[in-house]
Amino acid sequence: MGIDSILTTCDSRGFGSVVFPVLGAGLMLSFPIAVVAKVLLEGIYTFQQQRTSSRPLTVRIVIHPDDHVSSEVFKSAQEEPNQVQESKRIVLLGKTGSGKSSLANIILGEDLFTVHHSSDSGTTTCQSETRDVSDRKITLVDTPGLFDTERSEEDLKPEIMKCITECAPGIHAFLIVLKVETFSEQEQEVISRICEYFSEDILKHAVVVFTFGDQLREGIIIEEFVRQTQKLRDLVNRCSGRCHVFDNKYWNNNTLQNDYRSNHFQREELLKTIDKLTVERNGQCYTNDMLQAVERETQREEEQIRQSSPENLPPEEIRNQARRNVDSQRGLVWELFLALRSWLG
Repeated sequence: MGIDSILTTCDSRGFGSVVFPVLGAGLMLSFPIAVVAKVLLEGIYTFQQQRTSSRPLTVRIVIHPDDHVSSEVFKSAQEEPNQVQESKRIVLLGKTGSGKSSLANIILGEDLFTVHHSSDSGTTTCQSETRDVSDRKITLVDTPGLFDTERSEEDLKPEIMKCITECAPGIHAFLIVLKVETFSEQEQEVISRICEYFSEDILKHAVVVFTFGDQLREGIIIEEFVRQTQKLRDLVNRCSGRCHVFDNKYWNNNTLQNDYRSNHFQREELLKTIDKLTVERNGQCYTNDMLQAVERETQREEEQIRQSSPENLPPEEIRNQARRNVDSQRGLVWELFLALRSWLG
C-alpha cells in the first residue's frame, strides 16, 4: 500500500521519474532481503498494470554499490518469470469464418483452439490460452465471430464483452482479423461494430491481421494489397499502419524462417509489432470501466486468499485462484442479467 501510495502521488503530480533506494532489510522488522525485493517489484508491477495515464513515468531502484547481496537478490528476482514477466494479453476480433481460431493456433504454436471449416459456424464462447512464445508470455483470447448466422447481435454482444473481462486489468493488443479478399460492406460493418462495442480508442491498440495469405499474388506484400482499397487503407492508417498476413494452410513450413510467405516469419514480425506498440503506449493497456471493476474484484479476492491460506502460495497461484473465483461470480451475474432482460422483454 505504501509503494502504491508513493507511485500514485508522484504520478498525479506529474513527476517524470521515481527512485526507490534500497537501504536494507530493516533492523527492527528484519525482513529478508528476498522479501523486500519481491514486495517492491510486485508493487511496481501492480501499479504499472493499473495505471491509466499515457505520460511517461520511469521507476528506478537504486542499490549501494557495496551492497552486493541486495544487487544479486534483485537481479535474481527480476529473472524469475512467474514474478515479473507479464503476460501480453491479446484479443482476436473478426467475423465468423475469418480464421481467428486458426490464427490463434499459429501464434501459440499448438492446436489449442477449435477450428471450424464453415462460415456458418465458429467460436461461440470465449476461449483463453496462455503459452510461452519466443521468450514472451502470451495470453490469447478468441471471441465469438461477428455476423454469426446462428446468433443474434443481442446475444452476441454480451458474450464478447464477457470475453474481454478475461483480460483484466487491460488488453495489450487487439488483432482485427480479416481475410485477404475484397473489403466488402460487411467487413466495414465489422469495424463499425468493434468500435461501437469498445469505442474508437480500440484502434490505438489494434493490429490488422489478414488470413488466407495464399490469396496474395506472388511477389505482393500485404501493404501493397492494402493500398489497392481506400477503405482498407483508411482502416490500417487508423491503426498507425500496423498490419500483417498469415496463411492458415500453405505457409506452415517453419524452416523458411526468413521467407515472407512463412507463418514462422510472420509470427515473429507480429510479436515485434505488439512489443513496439506496448512501448509506444508506455505500457498502457486498453481498459474500460468493466475491466477496472473486474480487476478491483480480483485484487480483493487475492487479499482474502492471502489472509485465509494456511501456507504461502506463489503469487501466480493466488492470482489464478482469485480469477477463477471472480469468473464464477461474474458468470452468475451475467445469467441473472440475461434472465432479467428476457423477463422484461
